[in-house]
Amino acid sequence: MVPATAYAAAGAIFAALITSGISVVNMVISKDQKTSEFRQAWIDALRQDLSDMIGHLFRISALCVYYVEQHKDERDKAIEKLVEDVGEDISTVSTLYHRILLRLNPDDDKEVIASVTALHDMLSSIEENMLDQDKLDKESTKLVNLSNGLLKKEWKRVKRGEPAFFYTKCFFFGTILLLPLLAFHHRSAVYGYFNADTGKEDSKSYDHYHFVSATRLHVREKPRTDAAIIATPTLGEVVNVDHTENSWDKISYYDKQNELVTGWVLHRYISNFKK
Repeated sequence: MVPATAYAAAGAIFAALITSGISVVNMVISKDQKTSEFRQAWIDALRQDLSDMIGHLFRISALCVYYVEQHKDERDKAIEKLVEDVGEDISTVSTLYHRILLRLNPDDDKEVIASVTALHDMLSSIEENMLDQDKLDKESTKLVNLSNGLLKKEWKRVKRGEPAFFYTKCFFFGTILLLPLLAFHHRSAVYGYFNADTGKEDSKSYDHYHFVSATRLHVREKPRTDAAIIATPTLGEVVNVDHTENSWDKISYYDKQNELVTGWVLHRYISNFKK
């Protein structure tokens, strides 16, 4: 027979596991929430850098067309004037380009890197490339489409949560859903234990199990009030009734030292389990 104290110990261990589990969940949630915030900031910064870079390139292209139209007969002068006016834009594009590269993963984002590099390389020949607005428009559209895919993927990851958070959440809610099943299984196992012990399958198979209903029960050597007291189980401890004689029950149970105790108690101080 399982000692009553075993249930209390199991309950304490179970409560400690729940408490530690909640602490771990809170720690994972806090960490991954901060990671998600950093990822969202990365998304916003990359989107801003890409749009700024494309905007500066279109400004350079528009000014290039303007100066060439204004100085049709003096093309060299037009380009010289253009370089003076867009020098800051060229420097900004170069800064944005390298900042974008640092934000991207060279293994996972190869297509985006190739596209942004193609746009940046158009500055290597301003006169040839910046006058070709169709080419600029084509390359910028390609970069926008590739970037949208990347940003959408990262946004879904932020929305879902980091992998550790996602799996912890699944485990946490899965455990909550399983608890009722475990409780039901435990209840069935207890009844099965009673039935297996008595060899009976009907509802009376555990009737000989009782629990102490007094604050402290005197277990005596013989069924007499003047007999020697050999043990004193406390309220709630489970005992097995082996034999009944008038108002006395002969019981057996395992004490806190897990030693078998056998003796006599008054029947009114123990109660049977209700199914």
